[in-house]
Amino acid sequence: MATIDLKMGLNKPNNALQIGDIAFFTSLSQTGSFKTSNSFTKLGVVRKISQDSSDNKWIIKVNIESNTRSPSANDYLFFAKSTKVNYSGVSGYYSRVTLSNNKTAEAELYAINSDIVIDSK
Repeated sequence: MATIDLKMGLNKPNNALQIGDIAFFTSLSQTGSFKTSNSFTKLGVVRKISQDSSDNKWIIKVNIESNTRSPSANDYLFFAKSTKVNYSGVSGYYSRVTLSNNKTAEAELYAINSDIVIDSK
C-alpha cells in the first residue's frame, strides 16, 4: 500500500482529525455565490499528523491504494471517523444522567433524548 503526504498550510488541522480517520477530497466548482461538488474521492486511512520543522506546515500522511487519484492543490480535503472505533450512542448495560440547574428562577426542560447501542449479546 502506498502513502501520500498532504502538506497543509500553517494552520493546525481540525482538532477532531485523528490517526485512523478516513481522508477524502473533492474538486469544487463555482455555482452562483456557492462552491459545490458532485462527487468525492476516498483517499484512505490517516496514518500520521505532524508539523514540518523546516517550514512549520502541517503534513497528513495517508495510506492510499495504488490506483487512487491524488488531490490537486485547490481541492477540498475532509475526513470521516471510522465506525469501527467511533460510534455514537451510550454503550453498556445502563446509564445514569444527572440534570442540574444552578439558576434560582424557574426553568422548563423542553426535551431529553436517548440513543441505545447494543454493546454485547
